Amino acid sequence: MSNTIVKTKRPVGRRGDLPVPGQLTVGVDGFARMLGVSTVSAYRMLKRGELPVVRLAGRILIAVAEIEKLVARSSGAFVPIPKGSERP
Repeated sequence: MSNTIVKTKRPVGRRGDLPVPGQLTVGVDGFARMLGVSTVSAYRMLKRGELPVVRLAGRILIAVAEIEKLVARSSGAFVPIPKGSERP
């Protein structure tokens, strides 16, 4: 049996994978991974209405463009925690 690599026209990803170039939406797992937060935190953000979602075929999808806008808006809000101090 040979090990043959089959190329597909469309990238095939697993749940929670980062988006591939040109991908329009991600699920909640992918959204959480993009931001580096837990899935629970991602669901909380969506519940608070921080991003618009699309419900399609029983899934919650978030537009990659909206995630990029959220990060751009929030980039000035980052406050580093000084070394040696405890997190609040």
